[in-house]
Amino acid sequence: MNELAEKINDNPEHIQNEKNRVYQFNIDEIGPVQLLIKDGQVEVVKGTSQDPEVTLKLSEGKLSKLLKDDLNTAMPS
Repeated sequence: MNELAEKINDNPEHIQNEKNRVYQFNIDEIGPVQLLIKDGQVEVVKGTSQDPEVTLKLSEGKLSKLLKDDLNTAMPS
């Protein structure tokens, strides 16, 4: 997640016009992690410091596949 945030923050032009958002990932092996988009920057925060707009519950392995764009979301888990 931190790598993703770094990549986005290094080239933030595609989120510059995004409104502030909070995405939460409830990861089985780790617990909740939030991805905060604020003022054209991304921050990863462990825990639930903000109210999320979207919450995903998944395993660490499925999160890894999702971040690599290798998760078949049509298949049942």
